[in-house]
Amino acid sequence: MDNEVIYSTEYEACTCGNGKAKIWGPGGPHTALLPAAELFNKANEGNISSEVEVCFGPEHTWREQALECGGGLMSAAEQQLAGMARVYEDILDTSSARYADLATPLTMHGATIITSKGNPKGIKSLADILDRDDIGMVTVDGNYHDTLTSGTALWEDVIGRTGSLKDTIDLRNKICYVASGAGDARNQLVEPEKTGCDVWIYWSDWIDANPDLFEEVELDPELVIYRDLAVMPTTNPDGKIIQEFISYVQSSEEANLIMNQAGWCTDCTTKETRLEAKVYQQVAQTD
Repeated sequence: MDNEVIYSTEYEACTCGNGKAKIWGPGGPHTALLPAAELFNKANEGNISSEVEVCFGPEHTWREQALECGGGLMSAAEQQLAGMARVYEDILDTSSARYADLATPLTMHGATIITSKGNPKGIKSLADILDRDDIGMVTVDGNYHDTLTSGTALWEDVIGRTGSLKDTIDLRNKICYVASGAGDARNQLVEPEKTGCDVWIYWSDWIDANPDLFEEVELDPELVIYRDLAVMPTTNPDGKIIQEFISYVQSSEEANLIMNQAGWCTDCTTKETRLEAKVYQQVAQTD
């Protein structure tokens, strides 16, 4: 495949009744599923009743539309998926005794350290954050705000891998703001001089989706937490098309390659996957 962007990053608000089968979910997973959906639509042109459309944003902004016409739901972590299974129970097939049958994991993303563009504080590593007194960290917590967000406790999982209570306490003391979701956290980070928030431990795809806003400071490999992107078909009429899409992604090497190139991975233990994605992104951004 040539190194070219095959999908548009411009997002038009999804609307019920436009003839497309919709997957609703938070921002983040869209960076993987938008190009995969375009491949699916192209491969099945003329063979399916409607195209797949990926719809994303803060959950409260699309909940009613998803309940009305969503053919599928996408999540960026298993704990987020569990919340969706509760909130959207009325449009999910719960006939199976196995919770695992509700959704299919398709790919994964990893945690990283995010700073505002230019890395104003010159942050070098997680150890650097722990050692300094001039750094504030924004976190995301759905339990605190009663929201469905994939980043709940992500910072805690990352620092917990050191096995040090002191490290956990030191990082906890850096918290400048507890956000309700990724969009809320992003708003804190883009103006650190006003908010006092300089870093965010979150998903690397947020950097890929917002290259003009953020900079990455990589975590040591042994500290990186990975969580999966899963899709749940619904009992709404378009749920069957979304199940076809899920099967396509599972079996398509091309779909998995394009998701890898967007920074996602099915075998995240190989460092080459993430490096190849970065090279692709740099090429794509200069085209």
